[in-house]
Amino acid sequence: MNIAELQKKALQNYNQGNDKEALNYANLILYDFPKDCSAMIIKGNILYRQGKLDDALDWYTQAVAIEPDNKIAWINSANVCYARKDYNFAYKSAKRALAIDSDDSNALTLCGNSAIELEKYDEAKEIFLRLVENDSSDFWSYNSLSQIYEKTQDYEQALSTGLKAVELSGGDKKQQLNFGYMLYEISQNGAEETAQKYAQKWLDKYPRDPIVYHMANAVLRNNGITRASVSYVRAVFDEFAGDFENVLDGLAYKVPQLISEELVKVYGIAKKAKLQILDAGCGTGLCGPILKQYAGFWGLHGLDISAKMLEVAAEKKVYDKLINQDLEKYLSVTKNKYDLIVAADVLTYFGDLSKIISGCATALHKKGRIIFSITKNDIDESDYILHPSGRFLHTKSYIEKELSENGFSALEIKENVLRLEGEKEVIGFLIDAVKTA
Repeated sequence: MNIAELQKKALQNYNQGNDKEALNYANLILYDFPKDCSAMIIKGNILYRQGKLDDALDWYTQAVAIEPDNKIAWINSANVCYARKDYNFAYKSAKRALAIDSDDSNALTLCGNSAIELEKYDEAKEIFLRLVENDSSDFWSYNSLSQIYEKTQDYEQALSTGLKAVELSGGDKKQQLNFGYMLYEISQNGAEETAQKYAQKWLDKYPRDPIVYHMANAVLRNNGITRASVSYVRAVFDEFAGDFENVLDGLAYKVPQLISEELVKVYGIAKKAKLQILDAGCGTGLCGPILKQYAGFWGLHGLDISAKMLEVAAEKKVYDKLINQDLEKYLSVTKNKYDLIVAADVLTYFGDLSKIISGCATALHKKGRIIFSITKNDIDESDYILHPSGRFLHTKSYIEKELSENGFSALEIKENVLRLEGEKEVIGFLIDAVKTA
C-alpha cells in the first residue's frame, strides 16, 4: 500500500470514528515518512477526541514546524488551546490560520471567540458581523454576537440578537439555555425591565418548551410555580453533565465539604457506620466518596433525574445502585429503606417541600436522618420564592415547619456560604434532622 492509500485509509477510519484503525494507519505512515503532516494531524485529532489535549497540541505543533502554512494544523491548535482556556495562544493560532486563508469560517470563529475571552470586543464584533453577513443562518455567530453586546452592556441588542440565535436554531436546547442564562444575568445587572420584556417574548414564542417555561417565569418572578419540572431539570443537567464538576470548581462549591463535616460530627471517622444511604440527586457523584465511608454492604444508592449525570457518577465506582428517577416520585413509593438521606443542593429545585419532606419520612427507618442544603430566602417573608436564577429560596421558619409537621426534629439548621455566583456569595442552610415520629 503506497502512502496515498495509507493516508486515505487513515482519514477514512478517523471520519468513521474507528480511532484504533486510524491510529494504526497514521503510525504506519509516520514510521516510513516521519514528516508527514497529515498523519500528525490525524494523531492529534484522535488524541483531542480522547481528551488528551496536551498530547494533541504536541502533534499539531510538530506539523506547523514542518509546514508553517498548514492551515488545518493552525486551526486545530487554536481549537485545543481554546478548550484548555489558553485564549491568548488560541487567538494567535487562529490569526496564523487567517493569514493563510482570511475567509476560513472556522478560523474566524475561533479568533472571534478567543477575542471575546481576551476582552477584545471591537475586534470580536467585527468578526462575527462579518460571519453573519456571509451566512445569515449561522445561529452560533449570532449567539457570540449577543455575548459581545452583553459584555459591552448593550442589553437590548444582546437580548434581541440572542433571541434571533434561538429562533434561527429552531429552538435548539443549547441556545435556549444560553438565552435563559443571559436573561438571568442581565436581570441581575440593573436591567430587569429589559430582561422581563424579552422573557415574555421568549415565553410567547415557546410556551411548551420546559426550559423556556421555567427560566422565563423565573425572570418574570412568577411565584405560582411550586417546583422545577422534571423535564426542565433533566434537560439542564443532561446538557451540563460532562463539564458539571469543572463549573462547580469555578463556583467554589462548598456543600460536599459541609456535609462531610456534619457526618464526621455525627458518626465520627474511626470506622464505617454501616448505614443504608440514599444520595438524593447525586448528580456526578461529588458526595459519593464521602458517603461510601459510612455505608454498609451494598448500602449506598445514588438517585438522579439525569441519566447523563448518572453515567459520570458510575465512573466513580462508589455507588452500589444508581437510580434514574424523579426524587419526589421515588420517595413516594419507598418505605422504611434508609438510615440516611443526603440531598446536596437538590431541594433548591423544589419550592413546596411538603411532599419531599414527607417522602423522606416514609423512606427512612425509625430514627433515620436527613441532611440537606438549601438556599436562603433573604429577599422577603415568603416561605419560598422562585429566584430569577431558576432556583427556589426558602426561609428558615418554613423549613422548620415542614420538618416538624412531618415528624422530624431539626438538630441543626446552620447558615453557610454554599457557593459563589459571579462574585457574590450564595447563602443557604445546612440542615441535619432526625425522624422522631
